[in-house]
Parts: sequence; structure tokens; C-alpha cells
Amino acid sequence: MHLVAYFCGTGNPGNDFPGQYDYVNPEHVKTIFVRGCEQPEVCNSQIFPDLKAFANRFVNALFKKGTGDNKDQLEISPDDDKILEGIGIRLDRSSGLVDLKGKPIESITLCGYSRGAVTCFEVARVLNKIAPHIPVDIVADQPVPGNCYQGPGTNAGSIADCSDLTNIRNVSVILGAYTGAMTEFDIHVKKKMPEDGELSKYKNSYIFVAEGYSSNLYYVNQEGKTEQVTYIRRDLFATFEQFDIDPEVEKKHTLNGTCLGWFTDHYKPEAMRDNISTVVHRGFFSQILPKLPRTTNQEHIIIPRESHHQVRPNAPEGQEHMHMKVAELLNRKNSVTKYDEKIELVSDEAVKRKTDEARATYTAKVNVPPAPFPQVSQLQSFFGLNKQDAYRYVDKLHPTANLRKGMILEEGQTLIDWWKNQDRKASRFSTRLTKDLVETIKQTQTDDVEALKKLFVQADKWLIAKENSSTSRYYQVEALRNNIYHHLINQHNVAKEDLLALNRQTLHETGYFLKHWTEGSAAASWFKTDTTRQLDKAFAEHAKVSPHNKEADEKLLDALDTWLELKKDSQSSRYDLVVEMREHLQDVVDNAYREEMDDTATLSK
Repeated sequence: MHLVAYFCGTGNPGNDFPGQYDYVNPEHVKTIFVRGCEQPEVCNSQIFPDLKAFANRFVNALFKKGTGDNKDQLEISPDDDKILEGIGIRLDRSSGLVDLKGKPIESITLCGYSRGAVTCFEVARVLNKIAPHIPVDIVADQPVPGNCYQGPGTNAGSIADCSDLTNIRNVSVILGAYTGAMTEFDIHVKKKMPEDGELSKYKNSYIFVAEGYSSNLYYVNQEGKTEQVTYIRRDLFATFEQFDIDPEVEKKHTLNGTCLGWFTDHYKPEAMRDNISTVVHRGFFSQILPKLPRTTNQEHIIIPRESHHQVRPNAPEGQEHMHMKVAELLNRKNSVTKYDEKIELVSDEAVKRKTDEARATYTAKVNVPPAPFPQVSQLQSFFGLNKQDAYRYVDKLHPTANLRKGMILEEGQTLIDWWKNQDRKASRFSTRLTKDLVETIKQTQTDDVEALKKLFVQADKWLIAKENSSTSRYYQVEALRNNIYHHLINQHNVAKEDLLALNRQTLHETGYFLKHWTEGSAAASWFKTDTTRQLDKAFAEHAKVSPHNKEADEKLLDALDTWLELKKDSQSSRYDLVVEMREHLQDVVDNAYREEMDDTATLSK
């Protein structure tokens, strides 16, 4: 029997979870739904919940070890609904737990949001003590411990190091690209429509006009022109009351994107502005990525959600990706480690549907582009993850995953104007390599396809040459290269595979993988084992292959896998480097040699 447990976040009712999975073999899987930590049955605390204490109480009340010949079995313990409700389980959203009494639990999937995601790791720790042989999978959606520091006695400190939990088999962590910024819109309540000469005061905002028994909603654009937009009339006055809006009083009101959605589905990107009061958010809403065993299969996904309290238009909430990853784990074919009985719990069709639902979050509003990722410098810190490394894990479902907010080439903008605008933040000193790049930028027009391709390759080579240096222009050149990539595809219909092939050729010509390995390995340690010397040899042989090909790349992948397998129980200082390089090379193989391009194919470096 497989058990799926969902833990709600603080104040989160978890209404999205029930009915998400049409289990193929429902007799082999049961689901439990656990309330948020603010509930009296859980932690009875919204600000300082003791998630560790709850996890101990939860596991010890819910499970028991078998007896006699079945002493290694893990079973559901209580046969009383009141006991289950007493540890926060909602029976109306759970499936037949009392009927499970005496039946062995063979594997467990834990999933949750916010502090519920943190609870997953606490529960896994207790399970590791009482039943270390029972495999546990975790899908954690934006795990926020609620601490401003990671110290003894904190929720963050308690799960920071989970590397001793040998029961954890697969972990997927969804992290928001938090900056703390909230999107806001202005809506002006008027008794009558302002005269044309007065409309300039209301640029890039909405005007609600209540005239007698009729009312209309308008949008005023950058030129001061109005267009009537549809608004949601159902429960309109209840909506006004909820947001303290009096339709009889002329006043400007500021609403966040979620609240605006109660009035209209009409979003204008130019009407959005950021409220950057982020002190509390940065202090108490940092996410955590626990240290995990090297034997655990790990996957991390960064989504462009900037605030724990708001979802921007055309950005995922996080739950869609959580459901996608849970479905993948419960699908026999796609599970890295098969369930013992090899019973399919979720169908291939369901996995595809969940993936499509996660992808659709970026295009829900037809007149709004996908929410871009903020610049690295704007990200707030994570526990357990350097924010400079976070974008190794950007969501591959995002159609423009490598573009950054505030660094996007605008329609009609020249490349040199874009460069000068970005260059204000960089050092006033330039190397010869950068000066040559700027000269090429000056000469390149956005309608010249071949010139754009040459600049694309030149920027690619600049990035490789400047990797691991202290240059102030690295992200600027990366943004240049990525803007050209999307401009060629979207404006000139250049095939994605052609640009990916250019990127792969540049990696080969510059000896990127050998260079990156040599520099990173030397920085990690001067001492080498025979296993590492064999990997040195594999990188050297890979660099000699010309022209590059899939067979050579996969041979190096095999060498990296062999090294990782042999070193998984060691304390090698190169382990993280090899994991990073394996991820990068796998991306190259997935992108450069795929027979059919899709939205997940993107630049490898």
C-alpha cells in the first residue's frame, strides 16, 4: 500500500488538493489531508509553530510497527476517527484510513506548501527513526520555515541538514524567485467620465464610472486614450465592500493583481507597478533547501513567483508544479526508483495533463507576457542555496525562462541603446574582449539575421571566457545573448535547433567542459584519487572529439555517473562540481540532439 500525505501551509485551506488524482489502482493507494499549523489540532500557532514537535506527535499517533513475523511492517495505528482528527487530519478529504488498520504501508509520498512543505522533512525524519526501510518521496512547494535566521531551535535549523535520512528516495522542491515585491494597479472611482483634457492624469490606470443605474470600467493607456473593458458584475457590490471601496465616493484605490482579478480579466502590463516594501518578506519568508543524502534523486524548480503573498498574472502559483511532480512520482514509468510491486498509480495521460496545466500558467492572460524572472541581484536569500546558483533550476516550462525582468529588449529598441541603458550599472573600465563586443553591437541591426547570429556567437564566447571572473557585466552580456536568441526565433523565425547547434559548437570550440572542470577541480582540492584521474582523462578525451557528437557527450555522461556512484559515500570536495557539470551536460544532450524541439529546449550556457 502506498500512502500520499498533503500538509497545508499556514492559513492555506488546501482547496486545490482534493480530487487532483484519479488513481489507476485506487485499492493500492490512500490519501490523507492535514490542516495547516495554525489549527489547534496541529501546532495552534501561526507565528511560531513547533513543526518538529507536531511531526513527532503525528507519526507516533498515525503509525505503528508490526509485531511477530511482521515486526518490520509499518501500519496505520488508530481505528478511531477522533484520534485521526486530533492530529489534524480532515477525514472528508482523506480516503479510508480506518480501513487500512493492519495493512502494511510499503512507500510514502509527502507533499505540502509553505510550512506544510517544511513539515514533510520533519515527518520524514521521524519515519527514518521508526521505519528506515520504508522509502519516502517528498514534493515541497515553496518551503518557508518562517524564521529570519537558521539557528538552534528554529524550524529552519531543524531541517537544514537532512543528509542522514537514508529513507528519502526522491525529492522535488519548487522554489519561488522571491524578491518580496508585490504587483499593484490603480483604479479610480468616478461619478462621471473625466473630460478628454483631464485623462492624462490617469495614464496606465483604470477608471470605474458609476452613472445612475449603469456603470462601466475603462482603461486609460500611455497616450491618455480610453478603452472600455469588461468587468465582472457578479457580486460586484460585495467585492466593493470587501476592498473598502465606496462607489459613491470619488477616490483612487490601489489593488494588487489578485484583487484586480475580482473586477476584471483585463490586465495591461504597463499598468503594473511594484511595491518594494520587502523588509518583512525578506526577514520571515525565506525559503529553505535542505541538504539531502547523495543517494537521493533531487530535482529543484525555480518559478517566477516574487512574493509568498501574491501570484502575478501569467505566473505559476506553485501548486500546479507540485501536482505535476507528485503525478510523475506516482507514475510507474517515470519514477526513478520503481515501486516494489511496479503498480501504476497515476496514468501517463494524467502526468501529461498535469504538465500541461503547469505550462498553461504562463499564458493564462492572452494580452500579458509570461511573468519574467527577476535579476539575480534582486533575489532574496535562500537557506541552503546560494542565490547565484538558483537559476540553474529555472522552470523549463517557462517559454522565456532565460530573460530577466528589467533587461528585456523592447520592441523597436536598438541593441546599442539597450546596451547603454544596461551599462549604467557596470564598471566604467572595459577589457579588450568587451570593447570588441561593444563594437559589434554598434554595427548590428535587429533586422539583420546573419549579423545577429554572429553577435549571438560572440556573446556566447565572451560568457565562457569571463566565467568565474569578477566582471560586472556578466549578467548583462548573458541578457544580450538571450535577447538575441528570442528575437531571432520570434521575429525572424530562425529555427531553435539552429541556435542550439551554434551554442553547442561554441562550447566545443572553446573547450568549455574541460576548462570548467580543470579550473573547478583545482579550486576544490590539490589531491586526486585514481577515480578522479580517470575523470580527468574522460574530460580530455571528450575535448579532442571533433566534430562534437551525441556519442561523445553520452560517453562523458557515463564517466560522470560512474564517478558520482563511486564517490557518493565519500566526503569529496568535488562532488557538487561534478553534479553541476553532469546537469549542464545533460541539458546539452537533451537540447542539442532532440529530434523534435519543444518549449523546454533552451540555451545550455
